[in-house]
Amino acid sequence: MSKTTDTGIKDLILSLDRKVDSLTQKIDTIDESFKNLDHKVDLLTQKVDTIDESVKKLDNRLWAFVGVILIALLGAFLKAFDF
Repeated sequence: MSKTTDTGIKDLILSLDRKVDSLTQKIDTIDESFKNLDHKVDLLTQKVDTIDESVKKLDNRLWAFVGVILIALLGAFLKAFDF
């Protein structure tokens, strides 16, 4: 009976060891997936920052263009009415 119990315990330990190894591999795979996602988030953040800078530059150019148009219209208005 002692041998059966010892063999059973050894089999149980080996089975548990295999399950732990399997779970460890799954955890490693999940960790890699998170690392890949984290890298992708960093890339997206950089792209958003670049787009944000571009929008700010375009916004400044737009306001400069609107200002020039207003000055030109004011000049045309003043010239038309001889001010």
